[in-house]
Amino acid sequence: MPLALCWLLVAAAPPTKIDGSKLVQGGTSPASYATLARALALSEWTREVRRDLHQCPELLYSLTETSAYVRRKLDELGIAYTYPVAQTGIVATIGTGASPCVALRADMDALPIDEEVESAFKSRSPGRMHACGHDAHTAMLLTAARILKEREAQLPGTVKLLFQPAEEGGAGGLAMVRAGLLHEAPPIERVFALHVWPSMAAGNVATMPGTIMAAAGFYHAQLIGHGGHAAMPHTTTDPFPCVAAALSGLQTVVSRNLAPTEAGVVSTTFVRGGSAYNIIPGVVEMGGTMRSLTHAGYRFIDSRVRQILKGAALSGGCELNLTTTSLDHDCLDRNAPEGAPGACTFPPTVNDGMAYRLARSAAVGLVGDGRYQEAAPTMGGEDFAYFLEQVPGAMVFLGIGNATAGTDVNLHHPKFQMDEAQMHLGAALHVEMALQSLATPSGKGTRCAPGSTSDTGGSALGAQCAEGTNLGEGED
Repeated sequence: MPLALCWLLVAAAPPTKIDGSKLVQGGTSPASYATLARALALSEWTREVRRDLHQCPELLYSLTETSAYVRRKLDELGIAYTYPVAQTGIVATIGTGASPCVALRADMDALPIDEEVESAFKSRSPGRMHACGHDAHTAMLLTAARILKEREAQLPGTVKLLFQPAEEGGAGGLAMVRAGLLHEAPPIERVFALHVWPSMAAGNVATMPGTIMAAAGFYHAQLIGHGGHAAMPHTTTDPFPCVAAALSGLQTVVSRNLAPTEAGVVSTTFVRGGSAYNIIPGVVEMGGTMRSLTHAGYRFIDSRVRQILKGAALSGGCELNLTTTSLDHDCLDRNAPEGAPGACTFPPTVNDGMAYRLARSAAVGLVGDGRYQEAAPTMGGEDFAYFLEQVPGAMVFLGIGNATAGTDVNLHHPKFQMDEAQMHLGAALHVEMALQSLATPSGKGTRCAPGSTSDTGGSALGAQCAEGTNLGEGED
């Protein structure tokens, strides 16, 4: 369906209703309770925004209609913004226009997945779906923007709202960093983001200091032989034995090359080749993902994958055409294989120590100690990491898992569903993280820089800030 028609249908949809009588978790301070109550009062508006976005998903940087929708909402709220940033990204500004300055980020792009959830607001774009919750991320940040705009006269500084394209493999975070938005006056001193998390109970919030998400990249290999008649294999160079050797060897990268205490992932996710029962093809393609919680670990895995693929090709007499993503920041300028979202390896997502404490304080203030939990590192990747390489900040997880409602289905699945009853909490969390950051001068505490193993003095926090080695559940 053409996107213009998609948005026309959305505009004609009847307003949604929400029963918010039981949605307030109960803040532990009057200020946080007031934020939560205001977010709750806006729940229906948040839901309508999310459902509008959900029906018309767009991919990577091609967010023409999504970005236009967000800008219309910002215009309605009287919030100034800069557009375009990194092609279809938006940077909105609320507050004094002076330091201190904190940023809140939401990603806007969807995934190339056919939605299998039937609803009145199901995706109207075949082959595209908001299966990672970015529609909810955007709706929650717009709601936070509305609340912060209402309080603009009381803000002791500036809040920048980063609406980012191309998180799903396109390194839109890096593109926004390269656009210079972090250092434009007033410069951003801290940055926060949240991600919905189906494997955590709905209404819970989690974060941690140090490495919370992994470096994530991919490999794409073409094993090239010489095809021919399947009845005469001796006249061919069959690429399938090369593929078989590669598949077997890649299984040893983690199990026999990493220490048992280290975390890593090498997963082959596709093998493509052949078209008939009696023809040996000339080329077989294979590819997959590589993950590590450290830069050094990722580089080792990447090197070992290359060695194994070259050896497998040599063993069967195949030629190898190999592409892997890169940790280098020139990756945006490199060509990627057809069908690949980009050529970048996302670095590890490393939460700053002070930003973690501010995020934790905001979360506990909203949901109490009983619904806050310390996260474990996950092998999921996030290009929010590019912001955290430059500015102290933190990623936070918002639990949406509810088996009864079907919202415990994992991210990137065609049956993924959002628990919309938690979106007021996400919006309130954005607001409280911004307010607490503005109230806390930057420079206190120590940033967890990529590759660091300790903070000043080798304290206990330093161990927490180290790039982690524990394995958690992956995001994507």
